Amino acid sequence: MADQFDPYHRWLGIPPKHQPADHYRLLGLERFEDDLEVIVDAAERQTAHVRRYALGPNQILSQKILNELAAAQSCLMDPVEKARYDGDLRQRQAASTPQAAPSPLAAAPVVQQVDIPPVPSAAAAKLVKLQTATSQRPTAADPVRVSRDVVRWLDERLVAWAGPRFPVPLGVLRGLAVGVPLGLAIVGLLVAVGMSTNHRPVDTGASRSGAGAIYEPIKEPAPEPTVEPVVMAAPESVVEAVLEPAPEPTVEPIPASSAPLVTRPPRIRAIPDQIIDEGVPFQVRVDVDSDEPLVALRFHLEPGFPAGMVFDEPQRMVIWTPEESQGPGEYSITVVATISVLETILVLQSRELRESFRIGVREVNTAPSIVPITDQVIESGKEVAVLIEVRDDDAPANELTISLLEGPPGAVIDSEGRRFNWTPEESHAGRAWPVTIGVRDNGEPAMEAQARFTIRVTPPPKPASPPLAVAPFDAAQAKEHQAAWSRHLGQPVEVSNSIGMKLILIPPGEFLMGSPDSETGRSADETQQHVRITKPYYMGVYEVTQGEYARVMGINPSWFSRTNRGRDMVSRRDTSRFPVEQVSWAEALVFCRRLSTLSAEQAFGRAYRLPTEAEWEYSCRAGTTTPFHLGSELNGREANCNGNSPYGMTGKGTYLQRPAAVASYGANGFGLYDAHGNVWEWCSDWYGDYAAISVDDPQGPTAGSDRVFRGGGWDNDAWRCRSANRSRVAPVTRNPAIGFRLAFSLVDGSGR
Repeated sequence: MADQFDPYHRWLGIPPKHQPADHYRLLGLERFEDDLEVIVDAAERQTAHVRRYALGPNQILSQKILNELAAAQSCLMDPVEKARYDGDLRQRQAASTPQAAPSPLAAAPVVQQVDIPPVPSAAAAKLVKLQTATSQRPTAADPVRVSRDVVRWLDERLVAWAGPRFPVPLGVLRGLAVGVPLGLAIVGLLVAVGMSTNHRPVDTGASRSGAGAIYEPIKEPAPEPTVEPVVMAAPESVVEAVLEPAPEPTVEPIPASSAPLVTRPPRIRAIPDQIIDEGVPFQVRVDVDSDEPLVALRFHLEPGFPAGMVFDEPQRMVIWTPEESQGPGEYSITVVATISVLETILVLQSRELRESFRIGVREVNTAPSIVPITDQVIESGKEVAVLIEVRDDDAPANELTISLLEGPPGAVIDSEGRRFNWTPEESHAGRAWPVTIGVRDNGEPAMEAQARFTIRVTPPPKPASPPLAVAPFDAAQAKEHQAAWSRHLGQPVEVSNSIGMKLILIPPGEFLMGSPDSETGRSADETQQHVRITKPYYMGVYEVTQGEYARVMGINPSWFSRTNRGRDMVSRRDTSRFPVEQVSWAEALVFCRRLSTLSAEQAFGRAYRLPTEAEWEYSCRAGTTTPFHLGSELNGREANCNGNSPYGMTGKGTYLQRPAAVASYGANGFGLYDAHGNVWEWCSDWYGDYAAISVDDPQGPTAGSDRVFRGGGWDNDAWRCRSANRSRVAPVTRNPAIGFRLAFSLVDGSGR
């Protein structure tokens, strides 16, 4: 037959010979440990270890040991309880310690007489002589003169009397046989000595029956005690101590108490009935009141308690959070305390205490919810149908009513079928329509929830797209391409957004990106590649100005502003129309996102961004193949650059040494200003080499260390302002010559 499972040995490493374990062994501590932090840490460690088995097949054993660990921690952390427990443990430890084997005894059963100091009375002298006779230990120089026969005889009598009653070691019986009478003698001696001193009042002149009588001891010498040796008789005789008689002191009787001493039996402190709401955490502490010393105390919940309820043994807490399905309801809880009481010094009695209370759980109506509905895109003339999924966690379930709180004209809600239906007309196209759906239950009190989404209506499909704008083409042809795509898309060539920024439609097309080997000033990273832009987009007519940036971001970081370091260069000028500069790539991206979140921009679906490097060069060239969209020469007169270093056969031009207001120079074929010079313009791409093949809508490398910026700036030589010239820098860089230009893509015909 397999051995019975021993959780104390398996989980706590306590072998059967040390069971039942004391508090210190349960917690894995040295006996009589006094450091509270050590006790707390040990209790937490043991508790955490045993809780690992709380959900397994040994759940009941685990809970039992957890209760014992909590009782041990509670006892050892209470100074009074710990002192009492340590005292009991020391007594049990002393009682279980084997006594040393008796040494060979001398032939004569006579105890050596010793000199003792004077004591206050003859009774004390008797006690000293008796104690000397029974506690003198043998030494090499002074062997005990007690016969082995006497000792053997006493042992036989002790075992014959106590063996059937108290199965304890012989050494413990010897200690009790001598220690108990000796303790009673000491108590009697102390009482006798305390009461033997006669007192008499000293008259102070006051009434003898009042408070004026002062008592002082009668100073009479006490007779010296006569100490004589004690002789052990034969085995069958009784050991007696022959002492000189002494006069007995006069002891006044002590009046007995008028009422008997009453002790309260242990009981669990009453726990009042509770009423709580479902979903609200609840806890109540359990305490035991007792006038009797408790050696051990463990708690558990009687089976039948609701699901989810636990008893926290270290805190002595009943803890529970009622679930939705548990209310409304009423539950009866019974807490069981297993206690151990020391009835006598050798008898330990265990008993169980019970305390029951009731918990009423009230129903709490929770709000229903609607599963989020994604935004919809629908072509005008086609029906949009949205299924509305509603959840209600209340039990029992409530009745739900669904209604349309906000929606486009003609939209309806089928409450029973829980469906939203709408067929937009052609006049509804080009707009995002907000929809708000509400749900309400019939609970007490009634609760409701809402869900919002938008429906973007697009116009019906257009005829075949116009041809791509394939370079080379001149400015007039560029405008024709723009007009054709404007009609096809149903969008204007130029739009103004909610803060007054102007953007122009750039038609899709094809061009050679980069520069030919023959172009003066070209760099190795300008290798030509065939690029096709497949989708139309809008590009900022101007570079972003200081005024526009400040309106969206709330600050103006520009060097050449009326409050920054370059203010002397722009004094008495309106810098709100100057391009913003000293803006990093990341800050330009933040501007795009903030502008896109404005409600007026969201209504048209405009998601602003930086142009790709390919989009920037395609927009800058506007169908040209020359170094600049305005030809092959450049000095400070055609664009804002360092005119002292012109490009081509032209002479020197002007050099402002600062930015100029946007649109101070001519536009290109698409209608963009300042594509060359004024400030550099950030692109969205990481810097990298061009592909060696034809590509559609290139986005640049997927990773890198530098971002691209294009177009040249006010402080650059003219060759740096070429359409194909590339530059790069870390995206956190700020520079008085770097700004940016916006772009946004058309989404299903929106973005007017």
